[in-house]
Amino acid sequence: MKRFLLSIIIFCTIINITVAQEQAGSIPVAVPVAQGVWVYLGNSIPRNMHYQIERSKGDSKRFEKLGETTAPSSEQEMKNRQLPFSKYFEKLDPINDKTINRLWQSTQKYPKADSLFSSNLPMMHLMAGTAYFDATAEKNENYIYRISLIASDGKSIFTKESNATAQFKKASLPKINFESCKYAEGKLVLTWSVKDPLRMSHFNVYRTIFGKEEYAKISIERGVYSENNNLMLLAIDTIGNKPAWYEYKIAAVDAYGNEGELQAIASGGSVEDYYAPPITNLKAINTNSNHEVRLSWRLEKKKYLNGINVMRSTLFDSGYQRIATLPVSDTSFTDIVPLSGENYYYYLQILSANDKPVSSAKVFAAYSGDKSVPLPPKRN
Repeated sequence: MKRFLLSIIIFCTIINITVAQEQAGSIPVAVPVAQGVWVYLGNSIPRNMHYQIERSKGDSKRFEKLGETTAPSSEQEMKNRQLPFSKYFEKLDPINDKTINRLWQSTQKYPKADSLFSSNLPMMHLMAGTAYFDATAEKNENYIYRISLIASDGKSIFTKESNATAQFKKASLPKINFESCKYAEGKLVLTWSVKDPLRMSHFNVYRTIFGKEEYAKISIERGVYSENNNLMLLAIDTIGNKPAWYEYKIAAVDAYGNEGELQAIASGGSVEDYYAPPITNLKAINTNSNHEVRLSWRLEKKKYLNGINVMRSTLFDSGYQRIATLPVSDTSFTDIVPLSGENYYYYLQILSANDKPVSSAKVFAAYSGDKSVPLPPKRN
């Protein structure tokens, strides 16, 4: 298990380092996001200097000053910087205190941001002073940002311009497929797969109570691993032992917090065993009277079931039709068969709340007015 968890951590680290390295550098980058524009300023950590941010709108090339950024003066200041920006990057996980401490140590030790790493790339740079968030940017408007790094004596170290926001191409996010769901000891383990991760660097899981369609993003244990050339997405939801049934959807997220559509619906819960209880002692008996074949069975854990279908055919492996739907409290049924001397094959379908009927084993009986032995099963 430890080896498996280690492989998850290593794989996640590789993905995020790749994203961070592609974006870190000395060239400013302007990225449109849901509620504004995130601007990467450069890889120099602005200690004893500052970045000045100016903006032009449309094709005007008239730049107006927006603000300045510096490196944080303390770990607490770095931590405080996360608070006002959190609402703009809700699709990414907040940076925890342990990671903030590591980032703070790096900003004090190194002059460049190349050594910084976090799964929340935009927030990391905002906290370090190497990014700026323009919350006043209008949606679908084109902007260019001019970035100047200015020394403590007021001299300009460099001045560079970003890309035009209209020219920034958003990442293509992949299709995700649901694979499996397993419940054990109060935890529900869900697995999805991605054939080509493309520019996905993160994923979110949304949950609703079964049948309510009220999906909300949840905090959940996550990891990834590689299997058969697929990227497997793993989520572990601690739901406890109280009977419950949930539906889940997943969304891919790029490095800047831009989230794709909710997809790949899954369902599961702590009552999964109740949804598929075994039918035991299923029997079909020729009564030798009035064309009656009597079925009987045992069924435990009936609380979350909606009913039982009785299925019948004159062939073993095809042609079954529903002849009755019974309450789950019933443990027997008498069938009136149309012909004497014919084999009849039966099985039961358990109707569960997750809309997935569970079938029993098959039994057969041959009705006749005497006690003749049934013929072997017919097959197509």
